[in-house]
Amino acid sequence: MKKITVLASAVLSIVLYAAPQILRPEIVPGFSGNVPQLKYEKITPAPEYNAAGTLAFFLRPEGWDNSDNAWHFFCNNSKAGDKTLMIYRFANGDTRILLKKDKNNLADIIAKIPFANGKWTHIALSWQEKADKSATVFSLFVDGKKVKTKFCRFTMDGFPELRIGDVPTWRPYSKFNTTLGRIELHNKVLSEAEVAELANLKK
Repeated sequence: MKKITVLASAVLSIVLYAAPQILRPEIVPGFSGNVPQLKYEKITPAPEYNAAGTLAFFLRPEGWDNSDNAWHFFCNNSKAGDKTLMIYRFANGDTRILLKKDKNNLADIIAKIPFANGKWTHIALSWQEKADKSATVFSLFVDGKKVKTKFCRFTMDGFPELRIGDVPTWRPYSKFNTTLGRIELHNKVLSEAEVAELANLKK
């Protein structure tokens, strides 16, 4: 009976914590090859990502830093609609995560991220939905360190596709590009140590 219980527990773990979706796996700090020319990649969160998950990716400014007075978008919905998830940098240098359930329910997380021209930055966003689905706790990590945590009246269901990368959306567009590196989507909340491990990946 004990063996059966252990086996069932292992199977449950496999179901709950599936292997992450990984795009551009080799493009991490130290990578010296040719980066794919696509400005962004599309990634689809399956239903098992609704309750909990972590999105993590590397990006590298090409010709810009925090003195660039233009918008830079790193993540948004592929289809317009009331429900919105965006990660972007304001023209004033702030980085904002915009979470909009509908026109009456909007929340954001704002942080200062020290982007530098030609330097890789690792960004991760984790979420854990409350049991009653009334709200979700979001945490933002920069280069492996947790910098913000916030409860928002927002759930992660309903995203057929997310676009990760240099996604021009609002004006003024920057004349400079952003190189996109390794992207990971996990269906669990990663600990700060696990995020730091991702942020420290090197060639």
